[in-house]
Amino acid sequence: AGSAPGAPVCRWGPLSASESGASSTAAAISSSVFPSHRPEPDSQAPVASAKRCLSAVEVDCAARADSNNKTGPPVACLPFRALDDGNATPRFMRPTLHHCPASKDAVHQLKQPFGVFVTPMARPEEGEEPVPVVDCSMTGPVRCGRCKAYVNCFVKWLNNGMKWQCNLCMMVNETPSIYYSGLDGAGQRMDTSIRPELGRGSVDFVVPQSYCVRPPQEPIYAAVVDASPGAVASGFTAHCLEMLTQAVQQGSFKGGQKAKLGIIAFDTQVTYFQLKSEDTEVMSVVMPDVDDPFAPIPGDTWLLPAVGEDGGAAPVEKFRLISEHILKHAATSQAGSHSGGSQVFSAACGVAAMQSAAAGLHALGGRIMLFCHGPPLLGSGWLRPREHVADYGTEREPAMFRPVSTSSKAKEEKEAAELYKRITETCAVRQVSVHLFITDGGVSSGASRGTLPSSYCDIATLSQLCKVTGGGLRFVDGATGKDGMLTSSALETLSVSLSHCIADAAANESVLKVRCSAGLRCTGYNGPGFQRTDQEIEVAACDATSTWFAELKHDTSLKDEERVHIQAALLYTTTEGQRVVRVHNLCLLASTSLPELFRIADLDCIVAANLRNASRQLMSEGVSKVREHTTDKCVEALYQYRINCAKSSPPGQLILPESLKLMPLLTVGALKSPILRPNLADAARGATPPDPRADERAFALFLLDTLSPSHIHRLMQPRFFNLGDLRAATGSSSGPGALVTGSQIHAALPAQLSLSSEHLLDEHCLLLDCNLCFYLWLGRKVPREVLLDLFGVENAGDFNTLQLSDGGDLAHKVRLILKELRHGMPFHAPLKIISAGKKDAEEMRFLNCLIEDKTKHEMSYVDYLCAVHRKIQLRMG
Repeated sequence: AGSAPGAPVCRWGPLSASESGASSTAAAISSSVFPSHRPEPDSQAPVASAKRCLSAVEVDCAARADSNNKTGPPVACLPFRALDDGNATPRFMRPTLHHCPASKDAVHQLKQPFGVFVTPMARPEEGEEPVPVVDCSMTGPVRCGRCKAYVNCFVKWLNNGMKWQCNLCMMVNETPSIYYSGLDGAGQRMDTSIRPELGRGSVDFVVPQSYCVRPPQEPIYAAVVDASPGAVASGFTAHCLEMLTQAVQQGSFKGGQKAKLGIIAFDTQVTYFQLKSEDTEVMSVVMPDVDDPFAPIPGDTWLLPAVGEDGGAAPVEKFRLISEHILKHAATSQAGSHSGGSQVFSAACGVAAMQSAAAGLHALGGRIMLFCHGPPLLGSGWLRPREHVADYGTEREPAMFRPVSTSSKAKEEKEAAELYKRITETCAVRQVSVHLFITDGGVSSGASRGTLPSSYCDIATLSQLCKVTGGGLRFVDGATGKDGMLTSSALETLSVSLSHCIADAAANESVLKVRCSAGLRCTGYNGPGFQRTDQEIEVAACDATSTWFAELKHDTSLKDEERVHIQAALLYTTTEGQRVVRVHNLCLLASTSLPELFRIADLDCIVAANLRNASRQLMSEGVSKVREHTTDKCVEALYQYRINCAKSSPPGQLILPESLKLMPLLTVGALKSPILRPNLADAARGATPPDPRADERAFALFLLDTLSPSHIHRLMQPRFFNLGDLRAATGSSSGPGALVTGSQIHAALPAQLSLSSEHLLDEHCLLLDCNLCFYLWLGRKVPREVLLDLFGVENAGDFNTLQLSDGGDLAHKVRLILKELRHGMPFHAPLKIISAGKKDAEEMRFLNCLIEDKTKHEMSYVDYLCAVHRKIQLRMG
């Protein structure tokens, strides 16, 4: 990582040639691409990387000689441990190009997106030091008088420390007397070792009241729970209330003694709850006007302490009383409105309840956790079902996975779009974030998933509530058993999702701004939040996985080898109510050499940026056109490398730069992912179930627009493992399925398999990680001892009822593998067990994830590679 002379460097882990792009040897592939010649990810990379990056000494020593940023950081999709010694680590800031193009012409020739992914509140990995805190609450941090950049380790000190030169705009500033220190013989301040902002790339500045426009926000949580007959009958309401009560009992809510929680219930009306004298009786306050919702009582009357006076668990009796009151009242209402044993479906006013809660928090701000058992069909914000089976695979399909639009010709849809725009902007201005937990209304586990549920949730529209305010979205498969109750998998997903929502809470009322060296500027942000100006983006809540892509452009040309600086500053309020600025600094080298720019390009970031741009296109163009554009992006990048860096190569060869050799594989993965996978015309005729459904595609688009490149990579590139490798290591304390040496949380993974059906053998037991869920595939002839070790049964029987056993050694290893694969994910991916040959909808989805195979209407990886090669040859004439 580049740094100013004499300044420390960011020490990244050791990289292989294939990871860093340091090898100058291009992958040459003939026009007839054989499977054995296709570029593939290193199957051993995850295991090796996990072991390697857990050795801090090895990481430290490996990068000492690399002070001129000649190699890039570890690839985004693999685990690593970074030591911040001057540059922000790749966990916080990750540019698409690890050398900065010296001019806009170079960017045009590269045909690559130019910018930086910023995850300001990313959680440090095991063994990494937390971001240091500098208390500037009295005077404020030292800043440049012209560009307002914060002092950092790359500034230049002059006049024996009396002045300093900003590394962004080059202005010379006077050093405040309270901040003065003399310089040593190398021109560095003598107090550098005791000032984290002068030795670390990332730092938190505690700032004074002048940085606040209102008192710092307190940690307030409002749980708005669906208590409609359908939600109560399925067990959804009871489980949500029990989850909240357990979270209070365990002291999970962040914010110390200031943390407060309020519970609101809704069905056809909205109900608030207060406790009468001596906290023994619950009083209900009803808000009946769901068409024009308001807050019937002030926020401080229904918000209760979520943490005890000693900082431990709060008394939970109050919340248990409220929960019992809600369930008792709901049971009485349900008994009066429904009789018989048929499945219950009901309409509820979820968005109106959320509006009412937001109105009650207008002066306080906070986090609203909205639990919905289906779409809002009543009151303000109700949504008309827009899903029609006959529209899948036609030009009318995009309307189902796009949010309602203000430009719609339909009056009803236009009014709904205007209402949602007002709601989201109002919540954003009030610093109220919305975190949505929603099920798809429920389908019996005995029914085919090809049968569409009665409720279409319109995730595309509802997700705007979360995206604009910085909240999270958890879309849960609401499958029910024969008794009409939610399955154990759905209940587990809800529980873990709530735990993630609470644990990931990191920052409130946040403002992000990215500053650059003279000659560069940030032109826009792609990610969650609300923009009032072009220079910065506001977000009511910023969690550990919230990620923005800051697009960069040139104002003037730069010199070769010139150092380029990028500074990202997030002004936020901590969960303890403290106002802080988190600053991340990144230094890159400018380059006029196209081969050098290609050599350490970051493939994961490039493909993630291209996909975020594709998601924007999907809002106005059809899936087929966006798919063509995505392929053209891949072809154009490889064509530019060919004509600019490999002119002398034979025209019959496909020449791939080492850093981008897997771009065709990731692109074909993107085309077969829920983001861009097309539905077929026969889906409209009901011959096959749509895959993906509109809500599933909308959920994938939400994740794409809010998560980091490492998570986006997993949407495009599933991971495939043979669990037989774990059984071979049974009884061993090391190897796949065992904890990595030196770690308390990371498990070693088995070798990855290629994403091909060639591994689907009758005796195999395979695990597929497709990010949104896990598939455990069982062959027809899996040994009985494997079934006994995994599930505690000798005969699989009904696969819908199988669960991992508690005592088997193989089941224990699989649990460790699942825990490792879920590590760092902002949502819970459930495990689905499928058997070979059933040919049901779940098995079809599993087969669609094997992206290297040819399907009925999709090319294989090898065929796609040949198609890309032909297009490059056509462009070369």
